[in-house]
Amino acid sequence: MGEDGSESGGETARAVIEAILDKYAADGITTIEDTAVLRLPPVSHLDSVKELVKPFGGTREGFLAAIRELETQLYRDGNEGGAA
Repeated sequence: MGEDGSESGGETARAVIEAILDKYAADGITTIEDTAVLRLPPVSHLDSVKELVKPFGGTREGFLAAIRELETQLYRDGNEGGAA
């Protein structure tokens, strides 16, 4: 993100991802696998759903693709050097 020069979009995306990670840490993976997470604290405190998905292509699908990538990173990083 940020290749288009949209600094605020990158900052928004980072804030959304950080809030989602906080939600994941507190409540587990099933909570973040739906766009409903955008309506739950701490994510909902950031902005409206419409504004929160803008950095992810402005669509539900774009947001969910970002969440899937986040999950992939979480589980890949968590399994490096560990038990399978």
